[in-house]
Amino acid sequence: MIDRKLLEEELSPNKKLIHSMIENISLALERIDITIERVRDRQRMERERKKANDSEKILVVEDDLQIQNFMVYTLENAGFEVVAVTGGKEAIECMIRKDIDLILLDLGLPDMDGMDVLHKVRVWSGVPIIIVSARDQDKE
Repeated sequence: MIDRKLLEEELSPNKKLIHSMIENISLALERIDITIERVRDRQRMERERKKANDSEKILVVEDDLQIQNFMVYTLENAGFEVVAVTGGKEAIECMIRKDIDLILLDLGLPDMDGMDVLHKVRVWSGVPIIIVSARDQDKE
């Protein structure tokens, strides 16, 4: 017969080793959990930072460069991202290529009428458009 006491003594160092290994694995898993949580926190903070830095993109369609420069300067200082063009065709192309949130549109453009730009954009986009024009309404 096997002596139970002798068997326990022989297994005792193995039990201690196994117990120690389990403790080490548990500690390692805790560290992994902490690391994963830190990474998730960093990712969450990065997403929030990006959201906070994502400014509205405004398309300024104005052929008078002095007026355009003033509008761009003012909007950028207010924290907006600005794309500026001088013509209607450029404006339509820009709307197709970029994710625009608002259009400031002059009606008197050199290559096409601003109202034509408005109607063409309205066919496929509901982006808000603000008319900014020096047209004399008495003549229209």
